[in-house]
Amino acid sequence: MLVKNPYSWLVSFFRRPYHGTRTETLDAFVDRPFPVMTGRENADPSANLPAQIWNQKNTAYVALEDAATYASIVRYEDFLEDEEGTLSRTAEALSIPKKEAFESIENASKVADTAKRSDYVDYYLQEKWREDLNPAIVARINGMLDQELVERLGYARIESEHAL
Repeated sequence: MLVKNPYSWLVSFFRRPYHGTRTETLDAFVDRPFPVMTGRENADPSANLPAQIWNQKNTAYVALEDAATYASIVRYEDFLEDEEGTLSRTAEALSIPKKEAFESIENASKVADTAKRSDYVDYYLQEKWREDLNPAIVARINGMLDQELVERLGYARIESEHAL
């Protein structure tokens, strides 16, 4: 299961809300209820603010990892930093045989996306998504995030005065 920093996940979700309606600003998005596809996602429809959705999804991943013999959580940022090593460690943890030769995928998976892997590495590892945040947004997000979950997944809380 692939997890992403909650703050960068919210910025990404804002930019590409999939089955929801896009709002004009991240500020409005953070406080706007989002339609949860309860049948497909087995989610609590009353916890439908974007940060609450991150909590639900990642709580479910942690529960699955704790309960299943073969389940592994991979941080997106670790994958970007060391793609081959992260895949190798995950394959070993899950007892999956690896191919002899590793081949990185350079192009984005979405047809309309012209970004390259190096663009994602730069954006996420340099935390350029922080440019979309401000102290007020960060404070509201922090009030909704499950901080124990954030820490368990190896992420750090952003203090609102350090938003940018």
